[in-house]
Amino acid sequence: MATHVFDSFDASGNIRVSVFRENTTTPASIHIDHECEVPSESVVIGGGSANNAGAGALLFASYPRGDLGAWLVSSKDHLVSSPHLLSCYALGMQVKGMTREQLVSAIQVTDATGLSAAHPMASAQAPLSSHFLIGGGFRVNMRPTDPGNLATASYPEFDQEWSVKAKDHGVPSEATITSFAVAITKQLTTASSGTLDLEVGVSSGFAGPSDHPLAEAILPFGFALTGIGAEVRYSEPGQMLMLLRPQKNGSTPEGHGVSAASKDHAGYPSHDIIKVWALGIRAL
Repeated sequence: MATHVFDSFDASGNIRVSVFRENTTTPASIHIDHECEVPSESVVIGGGSANNAGAGALLFASYPRGDLGAWLVSSKDHLVSSPHLLSCYALGMQVKGMTREQLVSAIQVTDATGLSAAHPMASAQAPLSSHFLIGGGFRVNMRPTDPGNLATASYPEFDQEWSVKAKDHGVPSEATITSFAVAITKQLTTASSGTLDLEVGVSSGFAGPSDHPLAEAILPFGFALTGIGAEVRYSEPGQMLMLLRPQKNGSTPEGHGVSAASKDHAGYPSHDIIKVWALGIRAL
């Protein structure tokens, strides 16, 4: 059963994004497609994940389920045994005066898969003229028996493009990676407020260089949180992502943002920088 964490509202009060968390109950060396479902009246538009690993577990998936009813995350230990619990976060959107079916029709998820490589990458593009990019995710496509190819980046690029990257670490392990871009129409038609023109808000933050950098980004006032992005800017041997988390800041509904963290791993020291993005929307 998912736990309600907090709500994020836009300044107009028409858009509400509720954050939910679903924790695994048994430590494991690998968690594949752990789900956090949102209530039946909500539409998933973003999400993230975190783990409480000792030696360290790393992320290899964070993406929307096809019916937009849940967010899915995957993590694994690497080279060093580290059974761990995993938390999945889901951002569920509701708009006053719109049914779930109407909101689903206003949201488009596009995906793109890159070539198999030791350092795979891919970019998915939102429709340029009709939609705003409001979030995205990734999935590294590998077998559970592979040594492991692990996420290093999932972030907005060029306004309408969601870019993702991953890498093997310590041992060769090629894979492909899939990018998911989540977009919403630039106008919404509601039964209560008529036509709503939307605006996108984006903020970012840096941390590092460090062996375990943690960065935060807080949205501008009046924007409802919709997406989490992060990129590790590394030199080999490099770091991988271990946390992508929505967070509430302060006591008001408007105080919200995101945090992201990466780490070096398994005897391969690496002092690197992480950048994090918070994405949101508001009705004008």
